Formats: sequence, structure tokens, C-alpha cells
Amino acid sequence: MGWRIIMVLSILQWNARSLITNGQEFKKFISGLQDKPTIICIQETWMREQWDFVIHGYTAVRNDRKNGIGGGVATFIKDGIGFNTGQIGMDHESITVKIWTGRYELAIINYYNPCKRLSMDTLNKVLGEVQGKILWCGDFNAHSTLWGSERTDSNGSIVEEFIEDKGLVCLNDGRGTRYDCVRNKESAIDLTLMSNEMAGITNWEVLDEILMGSDHYPVISKVGVEMQREEERRVPRWKIQNAKWDAYQAVSRNIFEELHEEQWTGVDEWNERVVAAIIQSADGTIPKVSGGRSVKSVPWWDNNCRQAIRARNRAFRLLKKQHTMETLIQYRRSQAVVKRTIRAAKRVCWRKYCSEIGQEVQLSEVWGMIRKMSGIKRNITIPILKKDDRTAVSNLEKATLLAETLIQVHSSENISTEAKQHRQNVLTQNTWIREKKQARGDDLDLPFNLYELRRAVAKTRQSSPGKDDVCYCMLDHMDDRSLGVILKLFNKVWESGEVPQAWKHSVIVPILKPGKGASDPSNYRPIALTSQLGKTMEKMVTERLMFFLESHDLFSSHQSGFRKGRNTMDSVLSLESDIRKAQTNKEIVMAVFFDVEKAYDMLWKEGLLIKLDKMGVGGKLYNWVLSFLFRRTIEVRVAQEFSPIYEVENGTPQGSVCSPVIFNCMINDIFEEVGGGISKSLFADDGALWVRGRNQDYLQKKLQAAVDKVEQWANRWGFKLSVAKTQVICFAKRHKEVSIKLYDQTLEQAKVVRFLGVLFDEKLTWKQHIEKLRDKCKNVNNLMRCMAGRDWGATRKSLLNIYQAMMRSRIDYGSVAYMSAAESHLKKLDVEQAKGLRICSGAFKTSPVAALQVEVGEEPLRIRRVKHMLAYWVYLQGDKRSHPAKAILEECSEHDKTNFLSLGWVGNEKAESVGLCNMQFVSSHSLPEIPPWVFQEPTVDFGIQDKVKKKSGNTGDIVQRYIEQNYANKLLIFTDGSKDPKTGRTGAAVFVPEQRLAIRERATDHASVYSVELLAIILALKWMKGGNVVHAVIASDSYAALESIKTMKSCRQDLVMEIHQLLHQIQNRGGTTRFVWVPAHAGVEGNEEVDTLAKQAVRAQTIKNSIPLGRAEGKSIIKTQMQRVWQEYWDINDTGRHFYRIQSQVGGERVFGRSRKEEVAITRLRLGHTGLNSTQKIISKHPTGKCQSCNVQETVEHVLMECREYEREREVLKNGLKKENIGFTLRSVLQRTKESNKHVQRYLRRTGLVKRI
Repeated sequence: MGWRIIMVLSILQWNARSLITNGQEFKKFISGLQDKPTIICIQETWMREQWDFVIHGYTAVRNDRKNGIGGGVATFIKDGIGFNTGQIGMDHESITVKIWTGRYELAIINYYNPCKRLSMDTLNKVLGEVQGKILWCGDFNAHSTLWGSERTDSNGSIVEEFIEDKGLVCLNDGRGTRYDCVRNKESAIDLTLMSNEMAGITNWEVLDEILMGSDHYPVISKVGVEMQREEERRVPRWKIQNAKWDAYQAVSRNIFEELHEEQWTGVDEWNERVVAAIIQSADGTIPKVSGGRSVKSVPWWDNNCRQAIRARNRAFRLLKKQHTMETLIQYRRSQAVVKRTIRAAKRVCWRKYCSEIGQEVQLSEVWGMIRKMSGIKRNITIPILKKDDRTAVSNLEKATLLAETLIQVHSSENISTEAKQHRQNVLTQNTWIREKKQARGDDLDLPFNLYELRRAVAKTRQSSPGKDDVCYCMLDHMDDRSLGVILKLFNKVWESGEVPQAWKHSVIVPILKPGKGASDPSNYRPIALTSQLGKTMEKMVTERLMFFLESHDLFSSHQSGFRKGRNTMDSVLSLESDIRKAQTNKEIVMAVFFDVEKAYDMLWKEGLLIKLDKMGVGGKLYNWVLSFLFRRTIEVRVAQEFSPIYEVENGTPQGSVCSPVIFNCMINDIFEEVGGGISKSLFADDGALWVRGRNQDYLQKKLQAAVDKVEQWANRWGFKLSVAKTQVICFAKRHKEVSIKLYDQTLEQAKVVRFLGVLFDEKLTWKQHIEKLRDKCKNVNNLMRCMAGRDWGATRKSLLNIYQAMMRSRIDYGSVAYMSAAESHLKKLDVEQAKGLRICSGAFKTSPVAALQVEVGEEPLRIRRVKHMLAYWVYLQGDKRSHPAKAILEECSEHDKTNFLSLGWVGNEKAESVGLCNMQFVSSHSLPEIPPWVFQEPTVDFGIQDKVKKKSGNTGDIVQRYIEQNYANKLLIFTDGSKDPKTGRTGAAVFVPEQRLAIRERATDHASVYSVELLAIILALKWMKGGNVVHAVIASDSYAALESIKTMKSCRQDLVMEIHQLLHQIQNRGGTTRFVWVPAHAGVEGNEEVDTLAKQAVRAQTIKNSIPLGRAEGKSIIKTQMQRVWQEYWDINDTGRHFYRIQSQVGGERVFGRSRKEEVAITRLRLGHTGLNSTQKIISKHPTGKCQSCNVQETVEHVLMECREYEREREVLKNGLKKENIGFTLRSVLQRTKESNKHVQRYLRRTGLVKRI
């Protein structure tokens, strides 16, 4: 529980004259105060919305000036103080914050008047609707003898009148709050106004020995009221990275061995005992960290900063005592020194941190900082919440109000009386819905096995645990004995059809929605933390449910959401293709994009069960879903306080593993009754309908009928479509107004719609989408600029990771669709890519883009777009004809009439040009004939690897000895796959030494070695099955293939599943098959023999075993072909010829330097654009570009190979390179190797060129 601390209310006000310039010293000043102020009010922040300024231990409320420079106010509230944000001025610079003292509310107004003429109307607008007790502080820029000015101006008169009218008291006592160092005069323009009943208990103080870079003094007002501050304590959490896993496994084994499961009764007791055993195992072996928030000091503060401020303060005191020109100059110099010193200290600290990114600092640790720099801010403190006439001040009150608000979102009161009656009628007609079903005895009802559990745990990722505090990693580090107890719990749940209540309980952590008011409890997004033990079982159940639904083809062909082998581009490209066809035929495409209100929150549970029953889901699976959906509860956590527990009436569980799948089942038939001739798209709850034709009135009538059908479906199944967010658009050059109605209300006709993350404009120019994309790229470039300079910053590799994750991924998304945009639009993205790559590499701004792309290994965007298009083409090949996007590639008359650079128009042509059309590809989602949970875990032995690592003798002898010791009486079968990298030919082979049996078959060209290794194992298993071999050991040197068989995770799921099916068939006959890994080329006789057979198979004239290629293999072929295209472009390019002499081949590995400075230097030398005179002439910063010593162009080649000024240093360079067997040519000197780089860097330092590069 949070501590209650009694403290005195103190408010600090200060006109900062730029927090950017003076804020760092102010942070240090605050951190050094023993009694930190409760509230800090800053005027003239000079901040911009995208900039961040944090005072640790405080929550910020800001009002930045929108237009122009300067201005702005910010109020900082100490953590634990109950507050809510009131009025934030739109026409004036003010913030009203209301704080809770424990007995009443006090409004604190922070105001800045930028020398404008005041009026009673202006001040009343700032005051707004505030009533009760007030403290108003700020820079009024008003003079009056009432508060110590020599005169009263018009602004002062207005403030005096306002004070008298509102019954306020001015706390100023005549002391100056601003110091004019030129005239050595003080003025009082920073005012503090107070409600009269509180003025007598307030102490007002000017800190007139402190300026901190501004010309205003800080002012502190201490109010004699006791404030209750709730100490913000966070829930303690496991420190997983410091876990002692060996000790944990040993402890858990002992604890679980002592459990007596036979004495346990219901599933709730089973769960409690298992959770207690896991937590007991973790205590002492996994440390916990305290929930307190550590307050960071200013990390860059050093002794130089301290000395500079002391000198400035001495100069300030001297100036006030002896105001002369000399003391004024001394003070101003000392103030400038402070600014320079602080700026330099912060710069050094920041550059040191950035320079360690990719070296001492891992990039994974930097993403939080990157998100913050990108403007993604998250306040942990929740202010006072208000709803109707209720106010929540304490964390417990906030948690309760948030929980009640959230429960209302799921309440049946949100639906109409007619909808309630409809639900009741359905329940009356279907009384069986809430009843358990009889077990069917089919594969779906089989008990779970340890192999399923292991696979489910392996798929998990670390995340916050539920209330039971059990983490996935605790399950992952258990041995089979301990996991066996958990498996018994899961099967107990499965048999009984009762899910433990603890698994159905969620702890909600509220997160404020971006851009929303923090005082409204409905503006918080709930993040649900549920039992990870329960979520593990959810994964296992979901896998069975998905297999059942997909294998019986129960999903609508238009549904692409949350399905393996489907993605958002299916819908996006289908729409794009129809629009292009319409443009070809001078037709119209009329589309409606639906939005379902609270789709997941208000899902009708009984309706879902009816849908599942219609789909054929029954037995134990139905019973599990039934128990899983009902009697679900939540509680909200704020800091360490928890709300009461509430039951959730409607909706799927937030954050649940199976929620997306069961939601898909519920919405699956939304378009079932929509007539033909209308195109459909569904991605989870994002639905769209569109129709194409020439007669707009006919299209409108047809689309209206379809919308009516969707509306009827929504009414029938308890959904409500949002009229405000459902949009209609006409894709055409010219069209009339469209009138489509939903619930008898006309839908908004948009000119641009966002569909699955892509912006479609009505003429499909892609202009708006590309403009938006360019803005995001600019933000990423700005971020990377902050992280690197010429001779400091993050490594190139780290910056490229950021570029790829934050810029390239965004450019790639949807590129297959928007590649049909005009070249003028696409070039905008080329510009941003070039800027990003220059920042990553440190290249000079005149460096040719083509050379830059080759240097950093990033293809031109136009090549990437084609690459992604071909990858999508491959993705479509193996899928069923029911796939909605398959029609895009079908030949049609429109393709002959126009020449759009679009998938339907050029996809097949591009695929043929790279040789893809004659290849067969496997389905993107292969399903085995036998349910995967039936398969037993194969025995895969990697023991030889540990023996070989110890190097206790000859590798071949070690392997032979290991096999003799462990498999002496077993039939050994050696398998191998081979590939000729030049021709792409592949072969698979099997060798059985005992029978001298050899099988060798040439396989599909261009298959990967990994695929043919799996194929070789399939050949071995087929031979075993056909020859009635009962017991055998298959030896393979492919670690990846054996690991895939063990984990059932592979990019060639079809081959792995075929192996498991063969293993299953052999096991059903009483056979056993083991796998053992053996190292390649280690002199193992059987392995060497099968290796020779595989190579012979490659040379066979005909393909004997044709297998379809996988998507990964298709992508590999595409990558090779696109690299060839890139190479051709690089060979004929007019620019970057200096670099072409050094690196004529695109692609390849790159060796990076030891520091940013070294990386930038070698990059600039290789590209040929540096700070040398020849480059300076290009940007008009040197008249001739010639070398001063030699009177020829001062190029990279000249200073490295020819310049007579550096002859002595060049000899040292030559000798160093000679020792490394590196020739003295421009190409060899500037190749990217550690050896050449080392000697070039020494040469640059000796000659002093490093400063000029």
C-alpha cells in the first residue's frame, strides 16, 4: 500500500527564458533542494510539442506555443500529489491544474502574458470556470505600485481591478522578481495572486541570489496547509536476467516430487498448489527488484559545471554590489561560460552514450530512449479522475473508478431494448448453450501430451505476469518431471471442462490513450495481465481449434486476420487491382469501410457458442471455451492499490491468446448474405465492401442493399456498426455525391480512407500515403541525427538497425500496392532513404546515392519494391484458388489496355523474367493429414556435439566411439543432402552400412540444402516403412534439420510434417526411430559415404524427386535475381565511378570500424567525397579544388597514392600493408578489411588528414 506523507504545500514559479537553454541548470537546482517544491510553474519554456523535458519525480502538464518562437508554460506536479488538469488556454498561454490538499481542491493557474495589453475579458478567460480557492502565479508583464513598481501602467490597473473584483490578494511584498543587469534595476512583474482566506497562511519568498541563466528570480510560495502525498510504489517484479536457472530447476524438481496430487480435489485447488510450488521454487533462485521509482540525478553534471556556476554566482553578487561596466562584462562572460560548460558537458555525456551503442550499450536497451525521442511519452502517474459528480483522489479511488468505467464498457446496458429482447429469445430457443457437451472421443478430445506443452512454452515471449506472479520462463526452465505435474493440471481442466477461476481473472493496468485528457477514466486503454500458466494452456487449445477450423475450411475465404499464411496485403491489393481495372475501363469503384463499435468488448458470448456449435466444435473443446468465457473477473491496479473485483458481462478477454480466433469465428459470416458481384474483405473486425461498374446510381443501389444486409447481421448477432467511423468513398476521376445509409443515417463520403494501414485517395495517386510516409521518415532521420555526428555517435551497424526497423520497414509496408504511384511521388521516398543512409554511414552530402547504397548494402527502393512484389507473387502460388488475391494475377482484358506498374499488370511478367513461372511453390500454410498433437516427441540426440566441443581426441574417433557405445545394436541409417551453388542442382541420399544399401535421388533445382537434408530423412523413413524396418537410428549432419524435427518449427513445415506423419505410422506398427547428429567431414565412414552419394545425385541427368519450393527458397531466388538487377544498374551508372573502382560488386559482407570516427573516415575515403579540396569545390567552398603542394586536384587517390607532402608517411603505410600481404593500389588500400583499415587510420592520423576527411 502507498505511504501517506504529510507535507507543506510549496509552489515554485519561474520565468525560465527557455528551458532548452537554462533547463539543465534548473534540473540540477531542483535535485539539490532538500525540500522539493510540490508544484513548479514555469513560464517562457520556449518548448515545442515534439521536444521533451523531464524533471524526475514530477509529472508535467504543458501548453507550448503553437505558432512562432518563445512563450509557452509548463506545470510540474510532484508524484503522489492528487491532481487533475483543468483548462489549458487556447488563445492565451496558461494552464490550470487542480490539486487535492486532503480537505479541498485548490486551483493553481500558471500564466504568461507576452507583453500584450491585458483586459478584464482576457483575465476572465484565463480564470475560466474555476471556483473556490485559487493560487494564480506567472509573468503578467504588468506594473503597479501595489506590488512594488515605481509606476502603474494600464496592465497593472487591469490586474488591480481584477484582484478587487475576484477577492484575491497579491502576495508580492515589493521585492523585485526580475533583474535588469544593464541598468542594475529590479522590477516586479512575476505576480502571485491568492484567495483572500489563504493569503494569511502563505509565506512568499524571492530567491534573489539565483538567476540560472534567466533574468527572472525563482519565487517560492509556502502555503500553511498540510498536503497528503501518496508515495508512488510500483509492484515488485522478478529480475529474470539474474535468475539462477540451474538452481531453480533443481529446487523445483525437489518441490514437485514432494507434491501429492492424488489428495487434491477441484481444478482451483490443483492450480493453487501448482502456483505455490512454482513461486516457492523461484523464491531464492530468482531475485526481485523493489517497486520504487529511482530518481535519476543529472548524469552529465561534473566539477566544471559546478565551478562555472559558482563563478557566475560570485560575479552576479559582485554586480549587484558594484554595478560598473567591468562587473557587468564579467557577469555576462561568466554567464556565457556557464551555458557553454553545461552544453559541452551534456554533449560529451550524450556523445559518449551514443558512441557506446552497438559496443558496450546493446541496441535493445536503447529502444525506450528512441521511443521517447520519437515523441512517444508515457506518464506512469494518474492524476485525479473525474466522472459525473465523482472525484477519485487516492490510488484506491482511482483504481475503483477506472474498474467501474471499464465494466460499463462491457455492460449489456450499452445495447438497445430490442437487442436485449432478441438475445433473450435466442436463449429461450437454445437452452443448451450454457450446458456442457458430451465428449466425442475424437482427436480433438485427446489428452494433452508433454510434447504439446513443450512446444507451447517454446512459443512464448517474456511479458508481465498475472496476479499469480508465474512467468513463462519459469515453465521453460523446468525438467520433464515438474512439467508433468503441470500437464496433469491441464488435462484435469480438459477432462472436467472447468477452467480455474484464477485463470479467468485479469489485473488491468490502465494506459492513457495518446492525445486524450488524463482526468477522464474513459480515456485509458486497459492492458490485461492474466495468468501465464493459463495462457500456456490457451496456446495449446488454440492450436487445436485453429487446426480444426482450417482443416475443415470453415473460415470465410475473405477473412485474412489472424490466420497463418494470410496478411493485410491480401485485401489491400485486391482493392487496388479493382480500382486500376475500373480506371482502365473508365468505371467507378464504390466502397464502404465498416467500423464495429466495441467489437471485442461487447461480443455476445452465447452468440459465439451458437456459432461454434454450427461450425461443429463440440466435446471437450466446446466445454473448455464455455468455461473460459463465463464468470470472468477483473480488477484495476494503480501503483500498488487494487480495485474491488468485478465480473465482466460481455466481450472476449483482452490480451487472451484465443480471443482473436474466437472473434474470427463470431464475425466469420458477416458478409454471407451479401449478394454476388460485390467484392468483400475482412481482416478481423476491419471489413470492407466494394463494387465496380459505370452506372453510379446502380452501384449505389447495389451497395446500399449490401450495407443493409450487414446491418441486419449486426443486429442479429449483437454488434453495432459505428456510423461516425464507417466511411464511403468513390474511386473515380469524376463522380456524383454518394448517399449510402446505415441505421437511416447518411455515411460520410471521404476523399481519402485509411484501409489496413494504407491511405487510399479517390484517384489512387498514392500522394497522401507517400506524403505521410515521408513525414515519418523525416522524423526517423531527425532521431538518427541526434545519435551520431561525424566523429562521435552510435556505430553504423546500430544506426542501420534503427533505419531498417523504423524507416525501411515502414517504406516496405504496402509498397507492392503504392509502387504504381507516379515517379515524382516515389522519388520523395528515395530522398529520405538517401538522407538516412548518409546519417548511418557519415557520408559527405555530395556522395552519389548509387555509391552510397552499395557501400551500406541497401538496395534502391525501386528494386526493393519489385522484390516485395515477387515475394508476394510466390506467396500466392501455393495457395488455394479460394484465396481472394489469386484473381489479381489472372489474365484479363484490362491488362492489355493499360500499363500500370501494378501486381496484376506486371506480376507474372516480372516473375517470368527471373525464372519463377516454371517453379512450383508450397502453400504458405501447410496442414498435415494427421492432427499435430497426435505426434509423439521424436528422440533427437545432440550428445556428440558436447563431446566434440571438449576436443578430447580425433573427431572421427569420438563420433565412432559415441555411436558404438550408444547404438551398437541399432540399424544405422546415414542421410545427407547436397547442392551445387553454381547450377542450383540438388540431391538427397541415404546409406545403410549394414546392408550396403544406397539411395540417391536428384531433387528439385534451387531447393535449399536444408530442404534436401529433410528430404533425405523422408527417403530414409519411407524406406523403413516400405521395408518393414522396426528399429533404426537416422544419423544426419544437419543440425538445423534435426532441430526442426524436434521442435516442429520450420520454414518447410510441409516437409517436417511429412516426417512426423511417417514417424507416427512407424510408431503405430511398434517401431522406434531415433535421430543422432554427426559432424560433417569428420571421417565418419557412413557419413562420408552418404556425402559422396548426395554429390552423385546432384550430377544425375533427371530430377527423380520433385518437391515444391518453400517461400524462403523463393525469396532466396528473388534476392539473387534482384542483386543481379542491382549489379547491372551499378555497372552502367554514371555516378560513383571512384567507388566502383574500389567495390565493383554489390552486396557482400562489410567489416565495420572500431569507432564512429574511424567508420566515417573510411567510408568517405571509399566514396571519394570528403572534406578535401576537390569536394569542397563542388559545394563552392574552394576556388580550384587543387592540392596546395602539387597543383593538381586534391582527391582521395591523390592524398593516398601521390601527394609529395606525405611521402614519408606513405612509405610507412606501404610497409605496413606489405606485412599484411596487401598490395598498394587504391582498391586494396580501401578494401573493407580490419588489416587495411588499421593502417589507413594510422596514415590519416600521422598526416593530419583525419581532421580534413
